Amino acid sequence: MKQIRNRILLFSLIFFSVGCFSNKAANFDGLISQEISSHSLINEVINGIKSAIDIIVSEELNRLNTDLNKKNLATKVGMYWKESEIRLTLCYLTAFQKKAIKETAQTIEDIGSTIKPGTTFFSPEVAFFGKNSDNLVIKIDDSNSYLSKLNQALKETFHQKHALYQKEQGSDLYSIEKSEQFPYVPHVHIGWLYIRSKATPEERKILTPALQIMFERIKKEIFPIAQKIIRSSKNRVINITFLSYLNLTERKLICTKKLQ
Repeated sequence: MKQIRNRILLFSLIFFSVGCFSNKAANFDGLISQEISSHSLINEVINGIKSAIDIIVSEELNRLNTDLNKKNLATKVGMYWKESEIRLTLCYLTAFQKKAIKETAQTIEDIGSTIKPGTTFFSPEVAFFGKNSDNLVIKIDDSNSYLSKLNQALKETFHQKHALYQKEQGSDLYSIEKSEQFPYVPHVHIGWLYIRSKATPEERKILTPALQIMFERIKKEIFPIAQKIIRSSKNRVINITFLSYLNLTERKLICTKKLQ
């Protein structure tokens, strides 16, 4: 009897674990974009701001050592720049059903066959996006409305796919509400600032105000650096020739369609 109970308990744990894993992996956050990491202007901007960030962090940590008179405290924390895969954002598809990947890849193929290549430009405007305002982006000059129209066409197509999926499967294909919670702003995400800390909770209370000052100084000083590089560049053109569908959750490329 004891062995039977143990087997039931083991089976229940396995079933629970598999169920939790399956639910967790059932959907992902998707992004339709164009990869532009090789664009020369991107490298110029990143190289320009990285050196500035290193200088600011060094100066602010030295100042922190002096102000707190505790040289070991500042060694427990640092602010770093992390580059990302450089993509021009076209459309977000949040909480997308993983089991519908095949049909979605075909949708990208179909849409790509109806869209002509276009041209847009880097604007000199940079900003921090994201929940913690730590994702650095370069905004795009969409004065010809090419990207806005493309974004609208993608959203309308996937709204139709969503309605059809709901009718056939009885569940959401993806979360329209989360995907479109913010107005579309054409931009390129080039990286983010993040904090690495070995400090204790009590030490963090002391360090947090200093880190906030450091972060605000970085934002204030790298904006004009990036803007100057972009304005002086002779290569601000971006040619839109591909649609790529990326699984952001797992950082996997699902499909790419060349525009005709």
